Amino acid sequence: MGSRSRKRCAGSGARRSCFAEGEIFVSEDEELAAPVRAAFARDGVVVHEDVRISRIEPRGDGVRVFIAAAGHEKPVAGSHILVAAGRAPAVEGLGLAAARVRYNESGIETDASLVTSNRRIHAIGAVVRSARQGGAAEQHAGLVLRTVLGLPGSRTHRQVAARVILTSPAMATAGLPEAQAQAEHRHIRVLRWPFAETERARIEHRRGGHVKLVTSRRGALLGAGIVGPGAEELINLFTLAISKGMTASDLASLMVPYPALADAARRAAMTFRDSRLDAPLGRFLIEWNRSIKLQTFRIRELVWLLMEKAGQVFPDPT
Repeated sequence: MGSRSRKRCAGSGARRSCFAEGEIFVSEDEELAAPVRAAFARDGVVVHEDVRISRIEPRGDGVRVFIAAAGHEKPVAGSHILVAAGRAPAVEGLGLAAARVRYNESGIETDASLVTSNRRIHAIGAVVRSARQGGAAEQHAGLVLRTVLGLPGSRTHRQVAARVILTSPAMATAGLPEAQAQAEHRHIRVLRWPFAETERARIEHRRGGHVKLVTSRRGALLGAGIVGPGAEELINLFTLAISKGMTASDLASLMVPYPALADAARRAAMTFRDSRLDAPLGRFLIEWNRSIKLQTFRIRELVWLLMEKAGQVFPDPT
C-alpha cells in the first residue's frame, strides 16, 4: 500500500521520499522488483532502505524527518507524512487457547479446508495464517459453506494465491518463487517473454515489463510472476493454471484475442518447447529429420533420372 501511494503522489508531480527499515520489496522476486525500482527513480521517488526514523520535528509549514543508518543521522524535509503500517490479525482475547485453537502472531492455523486444530471451528479471512490477500474472507466463506454442506471444491490452494502490488508498473506473483522452486524441485526451468514483443505493446508503444514462468523439468507450472501493465488481471490465468496442474504445453496452445498482452503468457510457455530442441536429444532429432529429408530428396532425384533413362531406352510408341 505504501509503494502504491508513493507512486500515485509522484505521478501527480509531487516529490516524495520513502523510508523503510528493511527493503521495500524484501518478499518479492528482485527480477520483478527491479523495473518498479527503476520507475520510482524516473519519477523522482527517493527510496531510503535499511534506515530507522529516529525522530520527527515540525519545521514551519512542514516537518523534518530524521533518519538513522550506520550510526549517522540525516534530516529530510517535507510538507506531509504518510505512514504505511503493516497489519496483524487481532486474535488475542478471543479465548482461542481455551478452545484449543492453535495460533500465533501470524494468525490462526488451519488445514486446507480452513478447519482449525479444534475440528468444530473454522477460521476465514485475514486471521488465517498466510492469508493476507484482499477478498480472502469472501472466498473462504464460500469454501466453509461448501464444507458444511458436503459439496466438492471445499479445499484451498494456498500456494497459488496471487500476490499483487499495485505500483506502476504493477507486480503480481502466484505459486512458488524461483528460489523456493529450485530448493524443492532441484531441476527447474525459467521461461520469460517481454510484453514489448507482443503486438498489443507495439501498437500502444509500451516497452517495459515481462512474464516469468517457473516450471519443472517436464514442464509442469510451479510459479509465475508478472511485472508490467495489467499484471493484476493477467495473474489470474496463472493462478488457475497452477492450481489445475497445467503445463507449459497447455499454455502454449492457448488461443488469445488479437492483439492482447496475454499473448506474452503463451509466448513464454512456447519457449519451453523451443528450448527442448536445443538439448542434445532435440538436436539429434532435428539433424536426423534433416538427414531423412535429404535422403528422400536424393531418392526422388534418382527415380526421376532412371525414369528419364528408361524413356530414352524404351521410347513412346506413339
